[in-house]
Amino acid sequence: MITRRWAVLLCKFADDQAVPPPLLHYQRLFTGVGAGSSNMVDYFRDMSHGQLDLSGSQVFGWFTLTQNRSAYAGNIATPPAGQFNRNGLFALCQQAALNNGVPLGTFDGTVVSMIGNVDLWGGPPGVMNAFCDTLSLSPSPLGQEMGHGYGLDHARQEGSEADYMDPWDVMSVYDSAFMAPQGEWGTIGPGLNAQCMRSRGWLDETRVWKASASETFETVLQLRPLHRRDLTGLLAAEVPGGFLVEYRQKERWDQWFTRSAVLVHSFAENHSYIMRGTSGNFDLVAGDSFQRGTKREGILINFSSFTKVEVVTIDEAAHAATIRLVHQAPFVPPSLVAQVLVGITGDGPGLFILGGKLHRVPPRGLAEDLVANLGAYLDAGEISNTNVRTQVQREALGAMTRSIESRMSELGSTRSPAINAQRENE
Repeated sequence: MITRRWAVLLCKFADDQAVPPPLLHYQRLFTGVGAGSSNMVDYFRDMSHGQLDLSGSQVFGWFTLTQNRSAYAGNIATPPAGQFNRNGLFALCQQAALNNGVPLGTFDGTVVSMIGNVDLWGGPPGVMNAFCDTLSLSPSPLGQEMGHGYGLDHARQEGSEADYMDPWDVMSVYDSAFMAPQGEWGTIGPGLNAQCMRSRGWLDETRVWKASASETFETVLQLRPLHRRDLTGLLAAEVPGGFLVEYRQKERWDQWFTRSAVLVHSFAENHSYIMRGTSGNFDLVAGDSFQRGTKREGILINFSSFTKVEVVTIDEAAHAATIRLVHQAPFVPPSLVAQVLVGITGDGPGLFILGGKLHRVPPRGLAEDLVANLGAYLDAGEISNTNVRTQVQREALGAMTRSIESRMSELGSTRSPAINAQRENE
């Protein structure tokens, strides 16, 4: 377990007259004093599969600033003369703590909490800073803002670059996230998805089922709820295409979900994306599925892959979901693998060796399409970015598949006029 200590600074403007919550409230929320109450220590312990220990965090204050509330300009890049923005206010609070002997340098991160309705933010990603006020003292918004401090970005959904679009993930608080009311803290949850956890190194990879994209397989697995590391068994499954499959039960941090469900996520550019099932919904239940590609039967050459995740059953009493995973890998018979000798150009042929025989590739037509896209597929292997490499390879394989299908359609439409005419006349 890795110890991560946050310094929680309680600050107020010079003209603040409101009575703040008692110091114990902050200690119970942020430190080991409140462990077991669904506080921030509990939250990050569960979201990191037991790797993070925030129990040693400490609360300091109250510190009264010399500036009045009216001097705060909010979230703007350049504040008016005599005022300060978010970064300016945060720096003032840190300086006030240092002036009062708080050893900020011995802590991993800093949370500043003010009185009343002031602001709420975290980060920038990777910088362990967070800011809240007495209106946001709950694990739901703090899970996101402190999550920004750990480097997490907002959650999205397939097909959109808009933030806050995955209500099953804390990195979409507040817009539509499933936050559960809680007596002491106001709201808790939802939890993090498996992709976000993996991106921080928090996902227990020993409990993730994995398979190679080059393998063809069909298997049935049982998944435990993603955050229930106390239960034996798999906590997630990885399928070709960079997708992680997880089971989220309507309990604990996720108790405000509309239903227990299997979720599928991808990850790109530091954002997780929740994927839509074949029926259009994101939260998959028994009978639902997620699919990529088209399964092909009886074809000698298959340049595209097929992946399917099917939810067989969800058993809340047993804390388990049963899923079926199917993957059909691209396949080209070894006997058809060719060595390209001369590249195809727009105005000339190419050459390749197949079975020891030299073949000419016309500058246009099926052969050119296949060899050119095969080259694009192989060249993509040099791309370091996994998501970009996968996309380029998928497009190349798709182009080859479409060329073959187009040619097969042309062959299938060929008729024998003499024979058909004879039958029609009988």
